[in-house]
Amino acid sequence: MFVVGLQDILKSKLFENRNIVLCMESAASYFGMTTEWGIPINLYTDDTNIISSEYIKCIYVDSMNGIDVVEVNGIKVTSAEQTICDLIEHDRSAQSIMESLNYYYENCDNTHKLEEYIKKSGISYDKFQEYLRDAEEYYYE
Repeated sequence: MFVVGLQDILKSKLFENRNIVLCMESAASYFGMTTEWGIPINLYTDDTNIISSEYIKCIYVDSMNGIDVVEVNGIKVTSAEQTICDLIEHDRSAQSIMESLNYYYENCDNTHKLEEYIKKSGISYDKFQEYLRDAEEYYYE
């Protein structure tokens, strides 16, 4: 059986010289913040020549300038804060949001950075607090 890794896919000729960033659940999983993973791989891109498929979902953006990106092992990924904001803003699964919040608050030294990012992003602070309370109740009670 031949298994291709995520890094092999993102560094393949298919994406060579393309402006792509791993995002949403794919980014959260890559950071180890959630157990949710799978298909499709979610990517931000401003390159309309990249076509989505059942395995790769391209989320087209006009500009990559507003996206907070870090590079991990040669792969461009949305920052942990950007990833969590994106999950909340795009109403992704509650499981991936709560797992990511739990991981973030257990492993990040500067948790105020996320709260500042939430306020700056325009996401409802009440919605964020609701997910945070749910995560606390689930993981700590």
